[in-house]
Amino acid sequence: MITVLAGDFKKDGVAVFKKALGGLGKPTHLVLPLPGFMKTEKIALGDIVGVETVTEASLNAGGAVAGGLLFGLAGAAMGALVGSGAVVALSFRDGRKVLVRCGRSDLTTFTAAAFDNQAAPAV
Repeated sequence: MITVLAGDFKKDGVAVFKKALGGLGKPTHLVLPLPGFMKTEKIALGDIVGVETVTEASLNAGGAVAGGLLFGLAGAAMGALVGSGAVVALSFRDGRKVLVRCGRSDLTTFTAAAFDNQAAPAV
């Protein structure tokens, strides 16, 4: 889950990825909440120009113990990852910014998008 913490979008709102191929493909847009009832804005991942990790959560020791007790070694590994994630500042091409809490896979998607959107150096 991606939660908006601060910035130019609705605080405490939930953002989601819009995916290609009716939800089966790769993420193409980020849908962010706006102030007002049920208002959102769809922003192309191609408009993300900056990603800064503010904090990154460590592994969840309590989840590892619970997962290990219930499902053994594999459960411990999965339990350690539950709840882990990061607080990330995203910058968009139009100058707006947002601070979000997201999971590691979301962070990877944001970072890859920003990397792809960097201008190629002049030769």
